Amino acid sequence: MITIRKQREPKSLTQFRASGGKKFDDLDSVTKNELRASLLKEQGYICAYCMKRIGRDRNEKGYCDDVTIEHVVPRAYTKTIPEMEMMEIDYSNLVAVCTGNSNGMTHCDTSKEDNLISFNPCNSAVEASIKYGLKDGTISSSNESWDDDLNSQSKLNLNHPTLKTNRKAALKGLIRVLDKKKWSRTQLERRIDQLDNNQPKAEYVGILKYFINKKLSSLR
Repeated sequence: MITIRKQREPKSLTQFRASGGKKFDDLDSVTKNELRASLLKEQGYICAYCMKRIGRDRNEKGYCDDVTIEHVVPRAYTKTIPEMEMMEIDYSNLVAVCTGNSNGMTHCDTSKEDNLISFNPCNSAVEASIKYGLKDGTISSSNESWDDDLNSQSKLNLNHPTLKTNRKAALKGLIRVLDKKKWSRTQLERRIDQLDNNQPKAEYVGILKYFINKKLSSLR
């Protein structure tokens, strides 16, 4: 998982809220499509949780079938607290996620459902707390509550076997590229910059950045 750096929300969402709109389900299809496109662009077309590629293919109607607009703090929760009612259409609470189903097992939003997690992927402290198993592709956090959110099958379930396999494969691809040249500090720093800024972002970019940063640390 990497930090999502929120950009300006779509004007249509701002206008909806200014007109007195409060419910996500009351957004029209045009506004939802603009919202989906905005979230995908700022995330680099990867799932906010597992970092799988999303949103690059569209159906005959021009919609992305593999993208869900996720409420980090679920609507079932905000509806019970009047002061949090507007979080239903708060752009900072919205992210784009995958369909969350791999080989019959769920992950990301699909496993999380209406359960509350203790972090927002826009918080840079979350990425800073994350470690990856470079041999088996596992993901963990040094924060106990966040680690439970990442691993629990009733939360994000990010150590789903398919996700672990995919992270390992992405890392092997990076190592093959780096092995073609000398692993200089300049080369590694350039690669980090590319991973941060390229569009679309590389799938499972979190483990790639983690690996390179460990290599950079070893050169100090």
